[in-house]
Amino acid sequence: TEAEIRHARALYAGEVTLVDTWVGRLLEKIDYCCPEDTAVIFHSDHGFNVGDHGRFGKSNQDGGDRLDWPYYDEVSHAALMIRLPGAAGKAAAGRRSQFLAQSLDLMPTMLELAELPLPAGVKGTSLLPAVRGEAMPERPVVLTSAALDAATEGVARQTASVTDGAWTLHYRGNREPFELFHLPDDPGQERDLARSARGQAQRLHALHLDLLSYAGVRSEVLALRNKLPPLR
Repeated sequence: TEAEIRHARALYAGEVTLVDTWVGRLLEKIDYCCPEDTAVIFHSDHGFNVGDHGRFGKSNQDGGDRLDWPYYDEVSHAALMIRLPGAAGKAAAGRRSQFLAQSLDLMPTMLELAELPLPAGVKGTSLLPAVRGEAMPERPVVLTSAALDAATEGVARQTASVTDGAWTLHYRGNREPFELFHLPDDPGQERDLARSARGQAQRLHALHLDLLSYAGVRSEVLALRNKLPPLR
């Protein structure tokens, strides 16, 4: 009911307030004892549907035959804030970057902060240039998905959300319907443009395949996800 949704959202807001309070206490201690040599990276795992899109939770991965829920922005657009030590942190304070960052960028970022070499095969990129307001390497899209490591029907139908920051494609393999949203006009992802803007969907799908290939996903898995199916 609407009352239950309001109650759940109030509980969620209380949890956010709790985190805000105690992270604030931690930052106070850092500022007191070691502000000149401590970087702070605040990152959340994922978001949560609290009645959004008629759903509660992050996904419906229950091992059954149902398709996974799309990773709408409420789930996939996670918090990420970085504060550099000392004068560099003060110079960058309040700066917001539109670079398409992913969790896999955190390890390269921390290694650069520590002046340590980047191991071979790492797919992420350091975010320090973005924090400093400098140019970042081109990243056409980012992908939100569960593991795509098995050539099975379940993996073939696994939802992946592909976004370039303006358009987002929710794709479910070669045979299942997809969804497409234009975020500047529809930030709540409520108006599906899959029929009217198929060209944008095809572009994002091709970039999604490029990204999977770059990540080393096996060819037999790619074959299960290499088509944008016709809409029913």
